[in-house]
Amino acid sequence: AKVMYINLERSKDSLKRRLGCVNTALGLDPGSPLLMYNSRGRSLASVLPVARRTVEKMGVELVILDSISRAGVGDLNENQPTNDTMDQLNEMCPSWVGIGHTGHSDKTRMFGSQFWMAGADVGVKLQAEQRENELGVRLEVTKGNDFSPPAPMVLRYIFDEFGLSRVEPAK
Repeated sequence: AKVMYINLERSKDSLKRRLGCVNTALGLDPGSPLLMYNSRGRSLASVLPVARRTVEKMGVELVILDSISRAGVGDLNENQPTNDTMDQLNEMCPSWVGIGHTGHSDKTRMFGSQFWMAGADVGVKLQAEQRENELGVRLEVTKGNDFSPPAPMVLRYIFDEFGLSRVEPAK
C-alpha cells in the first residue's frame, strides 16, 4: 500500500537519516523513498488540508501520524478532542496509525483520554530494553476488534556507528 508519514515532531534531517537506516535494516536501498510530510512544530489541524489533497492525489492508503500528542485540537485528556482527531484521520485516509506515548506517571497506558483505545481497531503496546548497541523491542497487540490478537513479537534492533543496521527476531 502507498504510505504517507506525517512528521510533526522531528526534524526533516532526522527522519531522512532514520529512513535510510530502516531501509538498510530491511535490506532495501538506503535511498528508497517514503512519502513524508514534514511539519515539525505544527499541528495536525494546520496540515490537514494539504495532507488530504496529498492522500487523494497520490493514492495513499495508510497514513502514519507522529504523534497524536501534536494533533492540536485541545486537551488530549478530554474525550471530544480525541474524537475530533480520530474523525480527522478517518476522513483523511482509509487506514491510519497514530503513534502515542505513555505518560510519565503511568507507563501501563497511553497518555490522554481513554477514547484513544476505545476508538482504536487495533492497539499495540511497545516495550523496549537497551543493552550496548542493541535494543530489544516487544510488540504486543492489546486490542483487536476483528481478530484474535497474536502472540507478542520480540525483535532485536542492532545499531552501528550510523544508526540502525539490522532488525531480526530476538532469541
